[in-house]
Amino acid sequence: MQELVDGMDAARARRDVAAMLAYVAPDAVFEVEYRLPEGMQFKRFNKDEYASYLRSGTEFVDGLDFQRENTAILVAPAARQAEITSTLRDTVRIQGEALSRVTRSKSLVELRDGRPTIILVRAIMRYEKPDKASRVQQTKGRASGE
Repeated sequence: MQELVDGMDAARARRDVAAMLAYVAPDAVFEVEYRLPEGMQFKRFNKDEYASYLRSGTEFVDGLDFQRENTAILVAPAARQAEITSTLRDTVRIQGEALSRVTRSKSLVELRDGRPTIILVRAIMRYEKPDKASRVQQTKGRASGE
């Protein structure tokens, strides 16, 4: 299952949508809650809709700022299914505005044709303007004495 995580991260760093989608089952479902500065939105995608979203919905500002944190992989006893949870941090551009994004996700993965394949993703994406995110980090650092 770790190879799936590493492969997705490498494809994302290259902005290679086709490579990212190679890990996704044809019948996969994506459920995403967007917490934007102007309010919350919820979207549900199938694989084709998610592919369109990846290709046109988000412009990556800098692929180098992508970080995956707190990854946990829980493998089912028969080792045919797993749950992967993690936090992703990056910067994106939405409607011309750079925003810091933090995504907490849970992915269900099962072995299909001998390889791990994503069948369900549930994610919460929180967006902030980068200057606001920096102030929050600075405040946390001062409060903890860092």
